[in-house]
Amino acid sequence: MTRNLKTSGAVLMTTLALGLAGASVASASTFDHTFYAHGSQLTFSQDPSFEGGVQKFIIPGKATVSCTEVMASGSFAEPEKGTPEILVHPVYNKNENTCTNSAIGKTKVGTVGCDYLFTGQTDFAGHAELHFECEQEKEIRLESTGCTIRVLPQTATEAGIHFFHSGGEGTTEKALTVLITAGGIRYKSSAGCQLVGIPAEGTNMELSGALSGKAYKDEAHTEQAGLWTTEKETP
Repeated sequence: MTRNLKTSGAVLMTTLALGLAGASVASASTFDHTFYAHGSQLTFSQDPSFEGGVQKFIIPGKATVSCTEVMASGSFAEPEKGTPEILVHPVYNKNENTCTNSAIGKTKVGTVGCDYLFTGQTDFAGHAELHFECEQEKEIRLESTGCTIRVLPQTATEAGIHFFHSGGEGTTEKALTVLITAGGIRYKSSAGCQLVGIPAEGTNMELSGALSGKAYKDEAHTEQAGLWTTEKETP
């Protein structure tokens, strides 16, 4: 579901995230989100108000890859008409030493040929779906010394994403935050990973973090435009 963030939005989002990550009480309804923008160019950056601005790939009890600098970009073909989904390309490790594997150390997260697809339809727990979409023979790779963890093209099967926005409706200050609390993610790992206790494969990886997005009217990102989502209860 969509929520408005006020002055205390950072605290509110963190509090909600803690509850949403393990939500067991279902909503009475599902909703369809439609995304709008007054500009066609989208850019997202790591939101520091959630988990200290760290995005995490988590293999429970085995390893966590933490990244302190994550960016993503995308575009709308016809932003004024609205769209039920947003496709963005994530970029990690723009600068060195921004991702670390807790079991090994410095890690490079490769996303060439892969995107994140945020879809607007929610389930009864209020989660929208997170999809990992990749070109043929491409995958997200978490590469550490002697160990590579591969995140396969898929849809996360547990929890998912929530949307928050700030600023006035339809104004240039309108921005969108995507809160990710996804689980049930399939992965495979190399033999070197198994030496430090990471399984050869699994379906229980989690991804958590928050991306704050803005829209711009130009590719140089000099003129900000509004970016927001509306929701309608599913019949």
